[in-house]
Amino acid sequence: MNTQCRQVFAIVVFGTISDQGYYSPTSKVNGTCMFNNNECACSYAVGVGVLAFVACVVFPILDVIISKISSATAKNRIVKGDLAFSTAMTFLWFICFCVLLNQWTRTNSEYVMADAARAAIAFSFFSIITWAVLAYVAYGRYNVNLNTS
Repeated sequence: MNTQCRQVFAIVVFGTISDQGYYSPTSKVNGTCMFNNNECACSYAVGVGVLAFVACVVFPILDVIISKISSATAKNRIVKGDLAFSTAMTFLWFICFCVLLNQWTRTNSEYVMADAARAAIAFSFFSIITWAVLAYVAYGRYNVNLNTS
């Protein structure tokens, strides 16, 4: 999976929730999270989305840097970091998907933008798959790097 795909998925999740994820019923002054009025669900999804977007900017830079590094120790650390981060992001997206889906099933409000909520849930699921593929590729690179060290 290319970086642009993961960036788009992250933007859809955090952008949708940031833009349409909060509603203001007439009885409240501040916006309320569309996922069962659970501010933690919205904050978590936005946080994971922003983190994934930043990672999608940083990792291509690391790919360029790693090709120019001659130190085996430094390459090994970068590859291990890539593997650990990709695995962690897969787990974080899985938690995000579960939280959003769980809170969405409990949501009962006429003010909620249902299409925005469904898009955030769907793209958090797609993100699990793309980060899992990236973790698998990073594991393959780790094995190759381990054998050449």
